Amino acid sequence: MRDPGELDAGQVEQVVAESYAYFRSGRWYRQWFGWMEQLLTSSGAGSYLKGSACHLDLVQWATVQPQGQLPAAAWQRLVAEDREFLRWQLAHANVSLVLINGTSVIDGLLAAGVVSDLAEDRLEYPAKEGTGYLRVFRCASDGVRFLGWNRPLAGPLPAPARHALAGWVAAALRPQADAPASWQAACTLANPGPDGFISPGAVVNSADELDHRLRSWLRVSQQPTIGDIGRFGGSPLIKVTADGREFVLNRDTKRSAVASFTEAAARAGGAGNLPWHLAPNASGNRNRMSYLPDDNPAPGWYAYTRHPDTAQP
Repeated sequence: MRDPGELDAGQVEQVVAESYAYFRSGRWYRQWFGWMEQLLTSSGAGSYLKGSACHLDLVQWATVQPQGQLPAAAWQRLVAEDREFLRWQLAHANVSLVLINGTSVIDGLLAAGVVSDLAEDRLEYPAKEGTGYLRVFRCASDGVRFLGWNRPLAGPLPAPARHALAGWVAAALRPQADAPASWQAACTLANPGPDGFISPGAVVNSADELDHRLRSWLRVSQQPTIGDIGRFGGSPLIKVTADGREFVLNRDTKRSAVASFTEAAARAGGAGNLPWHLAPNASGNRNRMSYLPDDNPAPGWYAYTRHPDTAQP
């Protein structure tokens, strides 16, 4: 069978069940995953065998040739075809940390637009001839933390390097006062603060980015509004660009409205496919940014442009 669309419902269920049970089957590929399981457990990041970690692929299909032997154009096409599925997995699964195993995966994630602005550092370890080092990377995107390194764990990596890398991952999972400024900025932009509210001053540059950001907030926060109302009332919290228009999403936007928006985006195949337009507010001014197909208000969704449309509908 060449097309997965030919699978019937029972076959799909079987594939999913076997994928979930892979590390409980006793037949998992120890030569590859054994090193990764060791890093997960020694750093406290999780465990394949205990079900607190899972394996995600940049490309979902097995190839006859290893990646390194594939023509560059073929690999780039496979990454491009599967990137939206990877985005969907990260947006809908309970994933808060992704460990990136090797430079080729880092390059693939950058090319797919899943991550950007990776903060790079140099991790040293004792070697037979002086000091060895690994290149390590980190960033946060849409509420997910990414930590990566340049040499795959299953390769000829010496034990001191593995030990140093496990220590680096463990340290990266703890709040660090001396973390690089770019890492701190990425965390501030991507994650709610300790109070569960989205940090003020967030800027998103597309409807899909707004969707990812709000999905992340729904996963990690239980607050009834996206921002702290307090003495700020319904003031702007997030600046958004969507469908060529700029608008702000106010801090009193309700959790139920966020859930309705993300559900509408999922039905449309992405927030960028929604019918964004300016609708009249309660006073009749067309300054309310709506994603609905008509001018009816979305309860609790407080999005407004600073450049009202004065033309009549």
